[in-house]
Amino acid sequence: MMLSINVQMTLISLLILPVTAIIVRIIVGSSQKYFKRQQDYLGHVNGQVEEIYGGYTIVKAFNGQEKAIEDFTKANNELYHSAWKAQFLSGLIHPFMQFIGNVGYVAVAIVGGYFAVQGKITVGNIQSFIQYNRQFTHPINQIAQVSAMLQAMVAAAERVFEFLEEDEEVEDVKEPKSTYGLKGNVTFDHVQFGYDEDKIIINDFSAKVKDGQKIAIVGPTGARKNNNGKTTYAFLWCK
Repeated sequence: MMLSINVQMTLISLLILPVTAIIVRIIVGSSQKYFKRQQDYLGHVNGQVEEIYGGYTIVKAFNGQEKAIEDFTKANNELYHSAWKAQFLSGLIHPFMQFIGNVGYVAVAIVGGYFAVQGKITVGNIQSFIQYNRQFTHPINQIAQVSAMLQAMVAAAERVFEFLEEDEEVEDVKEPKSTYGLKGNVTFDHVQFGYDEDKIIINDFSAKVKDGQKIAIVGPTGARKNNNGKTTYAFLWCK
């Protein structure tokens, strides 16, 4: 319909598209890296919160509250700055496109007025052309309005595909040695045992354990100082 009214005015409307594409590409290229950083730090902050709350007992036991708060504050500040820059840059797309669209409307009105003075088109044709032009640029403006959402979606999709493209870990499982034909006969020959070299608990222990026997070595009971008040039990069951 625009071409049927006036070819020159249609060409002026089409010239807006490459200008808009160049501006959008520049803004998207600048803001996309901040959207990616936003998604990275968002995942980092969420993981940190989950880890700290899940292991709060351990954090508290080792007095790690201040360190956890410091790490969270640092990561949260990085998330805030990257998100602010991403939203600000992507928010420039819509007003820029509105400005370029309005410039196009002005150019169409000037050229249409010139043709109307010459009698080539009527004022009604100019009004109709402007309405068609608005319908032509409306979908592009709608895309600009959701550009921030689209860029965040692309950044999130990159993280998903990065995870999916990771090499699968292969479990290195060694088959146990065969125990076929073995018998549970164990011999202790002058064994010594201790947690410290200067505190030997078992001295010169010798024993022969036959197949099917169960033997328990029970340490001293009570609040022994070097044993932290606990009794030591060791069991050996030979089949």
